Amino acid sequence: MSPSSLAPVRPRRPRIASLILAGALASISTSTASPVPASAESAVTLPSGPAVLARYLERTGGRAAYERHQSRVVTARVEIPAVGAAGKVTMWHVSPDRLLVVTDLPGLGTTEQGTDGKVAWERTSITGTRLLKGEEKAQFMRQATYNAELVPERLYTRIETVGTEAIDGKPHYKVALTPPEGRVVHQWFDIESGLLTQMTMTVSHQMGEIPSEARVSDYREIDGILVPYRTVTKLLQIEQVLVIEKVVQGEAVPPTKFDPPADVRALMQHGG
Repeated sequence: MSPSSLAPVRPRRPRIASLILAGALASISTSTASPVPASAESAVTLPSGPAVLARYLERTGGRAAYERHQSRVVTARVEIPAVGAAGKVTMWHVSPDRLLVVTDLPGLGTTEQGTDGKVAWERTSITGTRLLKGEEKAQFMRQATYNAELVPERLYTRIETVGTEAIDGKPHYKVALTPPEGRVVHQWFDIESGLLTQMTMTVSHQMGEIPSEARVSDYREIDGILVPYRTVTKLLQIEQVLVIEKVVQGEAVPPTKFDPPADVRALMQHGG
């Protein structure tokens, strides 16, 4: 489907606002992948899935660089061209699994998702506060794993290279990652550079299971680690562009930053 075919689609703003954070966190793309001809693929000995991920780890800085810091604060801008919306995303992330992401879109409201490592929640100015449960919580907790690149075997029960495909004319390894809960995640890694360029997954949300796809690009070095500064995500035929503006690693983040807010604690007391 071409981008121009999306022009007539103009979903209601509450629906868009409820999906912004899911798109920002999932980091998924608008490009398409085409299989490499069988004759070419047969000449390639596929590396194992863990080997592809290990190469990505090394190409983006290596284990020592990732282990150097235990906290990260990211600020980014997000744009949704189809509805003329633009705003700011701020993420606080601390090892091992504390995460808070706040998305502020003027005209659409503010969305917050967070976890203290145990409880996960979402708060929006439109739909209110709720606890994340089931597959939705499991998916968010995987995203909350700090430096997840170091422990893929803890997050997925199966990691398999399933073939080679061309993206923008460049051959890629396609890796399927199966989590304990939820749908399979597919990632594409450039064979030459070893970098991740594309990812598809199904986002678990209160609105249902939402297929999403995304492309990451513009890798830049921050404290010895290559970070993709641009993510183009498509959810429900709506394209979102996320561009990182600043990354600060090793900054002290107060533990109270991740405490469940009062309305979240009230839901916890009443079983959600």
